[in-house]
Amino acid sequence: MNQPENSERGLSIVAGVVMALAVSGLCAGGGYLFAQRRMAQVKRGWVLEAVAVGARDLPAGAVLTASDVVAGEVPEQFVTGHTVLASEQSTLVGKPLVAPLARGELVDRGHFVAHVQPPVDVECSERAKATASSLGLDGDESVKAFVKRLGASQ
Repeated sequence: MNQPENSERGLSIVAGVVMALAVSGLCAGGGYLFAQRRMAQVKRGWVLEAVAVGARDLPAGAVLTASDVVAGEVPEQFVTGHTVLASEQSTLVGKPLVAPLARGELVDRGHFVAHVQPPVDVECSERAKATASSLGLDGDESVKAFVKRLGASQ
């Protein structure tokens, strides 16, 4: 091989590498633009709402700090009256979780309320007590517990 053939071979290798890089760059750029356009098409018509979401996985019992919750966006049709909005984020600091919170999960008021006692219906509980008594079940422990849970005095 002589000198001109070697330089031609070197130039063709360099040209091939440059072409491969150019094609790869065009494919990557085209793929990115396609994905962005597709995302815009999917989101068209959505009205996004700023909500509070978990910044990291937290177990039940954890006390929230300011860095445990971040702002996120979801379509408004997924926001309920129980969803905590991003504007309410600061009110969560210092509250213990009664349910685990996953990273990226919408923060819901149910994460903080362990048990809400239903209102006592005295009339209903008195009728339950009278019915249990008339059936001879007022001595049964499970019936007593049920009547007590309803709020009737024993």
